[in-house]
Amino acid sequence: MAVIIPVVKITGNNFTCYNRYEDLQSKRGFSVNSQKNLTRGVYNGNISSMQRKRIASMIENLHSSMNFDLLKKSVLNGEKLRPVIFITLTLSQKQFHNDAFIKRNMFGLFLKNMQKKGYLNTYIWRSESQQNGNIHFHIVSKDFIDKKIIQKTWNKIQLINGYMDNRLLSGIGSDAPSTHIMASYSLSCTSAYIGKYVSKNENNRKIEGRIWGCSDNLRNIQDCVIICDNELKELINVEFKKGTLNVWHSEHCTVFSGNVLAILAKNNDRRFQAYLNNCKTNSKKVNGTFVEKEIKKMGALELKNDITLSSKQIFLHDQRLKRNLLASQLKINY
Repeated sequence: MAVIIPVVKITGNNFTCYNRYEDLQSKRGFSVNSQKNLTRGVYNGNISSMQRKRIASMIENLHSSMNFDLLKKSVLNGEKLRPVIFITLTLSQKQFHNDAFIKRNMFGLFLKNMQKKGYLNTYIWRSESQQNGNIHFHIVSKDFIDKKIIQKTWNKIQLINGYMDNRLLSGIGSDAPSTHIMASYSLSCTSAYIGKYVSKNENNRKIEGRIWGCSDNLRNIQDCVIICDNELKELINVEFKKGTLNVWHSEHCTVFSGNVLAILAKNNDRRFQAYLNNCKTNSKKVNGTFVEKEIKKMGALELKNDITLSSKQIFLHDQRLKRNLLASQLKINY
């Protein structure tokens, strides 16, 4: 027997209202839909509609989690948020390696080199082909990086693999325009422009293998989804009648678009605090990976049999015990 629960997903621009179906018996038996997914056809090089939604949602959740402490001030007082960074990497010459080689030996090496410098530990990437047939990459990250560092790192990798001439050795071509960087401060711009741009499908050639991915610390971030009670329905209807919300309907949901966070904040609605709490939780999940890495470096936690603690486990770990472990390693007396 299915239980129908009306819920609302809150983002910076939208209330997305839909019914969530919970069927306890569905997990016990055979799922026809799951079987269809296994035999739905060959890879066509495009991102599915579900993946597009996931990428756009992940990018917006990344931006909001970076600014959970500034969102209220931004909504009420117009304070500027911390930006997400949008990076594009292109090849300087006609591509003569296959996509798998470039992703593994060039793009993968770029990520590793940047991470050694302390950057791009949190990122979402997308590969697609240009009109000239070359593969290129988009990266969304929370790290501010000097554009010269990105250019020199990527161009040196291009030189190694034959995509730049030897002018780089003399320092002449290290700043060749093979990269583009922009920053997005607005939550609505991040969602509407960058999220859709990264997840769009082009009619160019099909990319071999994976076409997008993200760092491990972004896999578990969650949307803010709450139960849609009568009080929230009334608030949405009132704002819709005022003209502050627009509406469009689909088969599975109804979307009210507008300055959603401002509406919740100005009405002192408890859902705004729920949204902020969700952003804070996501921030802990994102930054928990860094805490875990630092603890491992300092030898504060002994991990046996290559067991890796998740970010959730790190933050649920007793704070006093963690402090004592770090203090003992650093020889600090509290």
